[in-house]
Amino acid sequence: MNEKLKILMNLIQKSETLKDKERTALLEELKAAEKDFEITTFKLERTEKVKKTTAILLEETIEELEQKRKAVETQNRELEIEAALERIRTHNMAMQDSSELAETASVFFNEFKELGLLPAEARTFFSFIDSEKDTASVWMTQADGTVRPGTHTVPLNASPQLEKVYNGWKRKEELITRNMSGKVLDEYLSFLSTLPHVEKDSALKKLLSSTPKRLVMTEATFRYGTIGIMTNELLPEETQNTLIKFAKVFEQTYARFLDLKNAEARTREAQIEASLEKVRSSALAMTEPADMVEVCRIVSDQLQLLGIKDIRNVQTVVIYEQKGIYLNYQYFTAYKKSAIEEAEYKKHPSAYRMAQEMKKSGEAFYSESFSGEELNVFRKYRNTDNQFPDPIMDKTTSVHFYFFSIGMGALGISTYDKELSEKDVILFKRFRNVFELAYRRFVDIETALAQAREAKIEAALERVRSRTMGMQKSEELKEVIQLVYEQLVHLNIQTEHTGFILDYKTRDDLHIWLADQREIPSEITIPCFDSPPNNSIKEAKEKGQDFFTYLLTFEEKNKFYQDLFKYIPGVPEESLEYYFNCPGLAGSGVLLENIGLYIENFSGIPYTDEEN
Repeated sequence: MNEKLKILMNLIQKSETLKDKERTALLEELKAAEKDFEITTFKLERTEKVKKTTAILLEETIEELEQKRKAVETQNRELEIEAALERIRTHNMAMQDSSELAETASVFFNEFKELGLLPAEARTFFSFIDSEKDTASVWMTQADGTVRPGTHTVPLNASPQLEKVYNGWKRKEELITRNMSGKVLDEYLSFLSTLPHVEKDSALKKLLSSTPKRLVMTEATFRYGTIGIMTNELLPEETQNTLIKFAKVFEQTYARFLDLKNAEARTREAQIEASLEKVRSSALAMTEPADMVEVCRIVSDQLQLLGIKDIRNVQTVVIYEQKGIYLNYQYFTAYKKSAIEEAEYKKHPSAYRMAQEMKKSGEAFYSESFSGEELNVFRKYRNTDNQFPDPIMDKTTSVHFYFFSIGMGALGISTYDKELSEKDVILFKRFRNVFELAYRRFVDIETALAQAREAKIEAALERVRSRTMGMQKSEELKEVIQLVYEQLVHLNIQTEHTGFILDYKTRDDLHIWLADQREIPSEITIPCFDSPPNNSIKEAKEKGQDFFTYLLTFEEKNKFYQDLFKYIPGVPEESLEYYFNCPGLAGSGVLLENIGLYIENFSGIPYTDEEN
């Protein structure tokens, strides 16, 4: 009972002024009030308990909701990251060409940026490690996310900082962080500045020179290499963890890259073999030395199909040391024209040096490439002694030659605007190996033709010997010289007039038995008047020489004939008209013990060494 009600009831019971009925009524009311109070108190206590319970439950609910909210945010973040990873996977699987690998660096950059994980001015990169060569091939993005042109090869044992990455990758560490500043950073930047790709890249050199006092390289490893972020501050834990997840996807990227690379290599090899087979076929189809030009054309066409551009020409240089000449079988790619050039090889700077190297080295796979001043000398020579107009010669950047394993010959290629790359040179060497089949075929054909030519010459000589041995009187020299004339024509030597000079040592005049297609006397005697042909005979006789040549222009030839025909009466007008209208006169002669033999053509073309 409530203490106050208790006191009140005691007062009522002790009161002497109240009647019993009144006292009883009041006590009953107090008891009822007490009961109501107890009920109200109970209700209040219960309400208070409910309030406390509700407050506790509400507090627990709010905390649970906050946890759920955080869990949802974490899950959403994971989904964002997973979506980013999936986009990279999709990009990787869509790769059709290994060259698309570089684009992955941009995708990596953009996905990290969209996730809000890239600090300002950060750059992303990835590297693939070649443990056999201790090198890494690196792709890096620029500040805007685009990939810097080309991949760069970096030696991993040439810098303590790179060794740290290399060793960490070998130990399969998930994350490698290089926090560089002060002397360590200066040494690292100094090392980078010595790399060839940095030397050639002014923008990259500027970037390195403007690097702040701190550089942080954070790299996550995977089976084939690392992916990383270059910035000026340490990365937050979330960024580091996400980088590790991205690294696992990059492992799939490189596996895809290797698959494409292997497929491309197989396709490339098939293309190369098909091209080489075309060269083999053209080599086997050769029937004469001049066909070498066609084989050069095939080589040129196939090299272009295989990606070697800016080819000036493909050529086969054959040096004939005893004759002191070289023949150059050329196909000019830029003009789609062919040419066969002959010159004294000692006057040609590269041909002479080539001949010396051929004799010195004796190597089947010798390669020569020249540029700079040597190339300028070559250009100068080519421009001053050029049988084929070649304006593009001044743009020539390099010339490569591969010697053949037999004879003195080489396959050459020259380019303009850019030099052959190392891969191009290796490819060209493979063509040279197959092209040697064409060169062997060329040598065989030359040998066979020379043998056939020699046999043909011997047969012609034998006919002359037989007719000579059958002579009974001097008048038969008419038939002998006619036979000599016919045999020379049969040997494809441009002979339009030939003659014997009798007793040249004991006579001051010229006693000649001659033959040609015109109606002229078979035997003539003329004074040795002043003229180029007569003077050359006289000079050879006086000097004891056994060979002479002469070459007359149109005007010189006509002057000679005007004087000559004064001593040869009865020549038909038709023959005279022919002689006076011919372009020129070229002659060669040999002086034996008692007799001389000479040949002439009316085109004014000197006889070759072989013909002489």
